[in-house]
Amino acid sequence: MVIERAYNPPYIVDLYYPGEQTRLLRKRVEQTGGTLTVLVHPFYNEGDRPIYRSNRRLGYAEDRAALLGFHQNEQLPLVILEEANQVNRLLDRMTQEESTSVFVIPTEDTSPLPTRPFDTADHTNKLSSPWQSFAHFLRCAGVLSVILGGENLWAEQTSMAGCVGATGIALFGEGFDIVISTVTSPSYFPSPMYMKLSTYWKDRHRYLLTPSIGSKS
Repeated sequence: MVIERAYNPPYIVDLYYPGEQTRLLRKRVEQTGGTLTVLVHPFYNEGDRPIYRSNRRLGYAEDRAALLGFHQNEQLPLVILEEANQVNRLLDRMTQEESTSVFVIPTEDTSPLPTRPFDTADHTNKLSSPWQSFAHFLRCAGVLSVILGGENLWAEQTSMAGCVGATGIALFGEGFDIVISTVTSPSYFPSPMYMKLSTYWKDRHRYLLTPSIGSKS
């Protein structure tokens, strides 16, 4: 399944050696002028997670469906960070038509940290530098700006937490322009929130990238 999905949509990306997926994503990103939508654990508060289900923002599921439908209709590139143990369930949710521009990056359980999609020779799927590997993949695909959404996000104008927040801080620290989408939960902004390049974020992004932020989606 993993090998097949490396060359058929939705594409399962091995950040250790993305190869063909980089070329495919770059072709899509060229159509958007370097802008890419990234959803982090977009279906996290569904299924067997009653502890977190109550956190979901009313209207999030409808907003998510509208975004996925828009990307499908316009054939716009979409990267989904999904827990490795939930990837097959994600694939089951998507029809072939819905997934032609979708690239899936597996992550650790209840964490946004990217991993490899299968066990390697030393029986680990962990990457030594997960955020740097993800950033390198995006740069090679021509990505300049990231529109970020998904679950969970706890945010104010000067701080962010949860898996969406940790991803935004990490990619901002890697030099990407970040826009927080309206397709987030439980925190929600009626218009996209821009992370401005400021002394505050320069000083804070490394401090905020702690295990406590990455430990809960």
